[in-house]
Amino acid sequence: MQIYVESFFLCILATVFCCVEIESEGRYGWADKMPTWYRAGHWYNKPFGNRPITGYHVFMFTLPVLIFHAHFAMGMPWSWEAESTVWSRYFIFCVVWDYYWFILNPFYEGKFKKTEIWWHAQDHWVAGRIPMAYAAQLVAAVAIPAIQYGITQDPHELWQQGTRLGFVIGWTVLLRLARHRYHDWYYRMRMTDERDKADIFYR
Repeated sequence: MQIYVESFFLCILATVFCCVEIESEGRYGWADKMPTWYRAGHWYNKPFGNRPITGYHVFMFTLPVLIFHAHFAMGMPWSWEAESTVWSRYFIFCVVWDYYWFILNPFYEGKFKKTEIWWHAQDHWVAGRIPMAYAAQLVAAVAIPAIQYGITQDPHELWQQGTRLGFVIGWTVLLRLARHRYHDWYYRMRMTDERDKADIFYR
């Protein structure tokens, strides 16, 4: 039962993270119009697929790493098996967090293509459908518990990872079916802006 609760939490967390980014970025992906520092075209961009590095992404990528390690800070015992499980979860989370942004962002419906996403445009797309960044993280998510099984001969984590992936696939299907409800809500909430009623004194 716990694995289903955990998998549900992972999906909810990824959905909330993607909605935070949709609210922050809108149609301008990869923090294109946000008031954050931006670095592009340097040697240190290459490990990130030549994508720009921004202050926004530094903190947004650090935050889930901290969340996924929070149980260790709260008293759960650390072990290399537990640490490897953290990273196998994290890699699944990163893929679905990013992909859910394209599902729910009303400006990107039907645009999950290399020609429509400039920050994935330099990636190789596996079979023309999946950015290499996604594929690499999914391979890592499967390889980690497989290596763990090879060392311990305990199939428990391998089975759990398969359950997580199956749950994520199901949640992704549901999210795709419900995406237009979110799109409607996104536009409806923007029909009225009440900043003029707030005591914004710096204007």
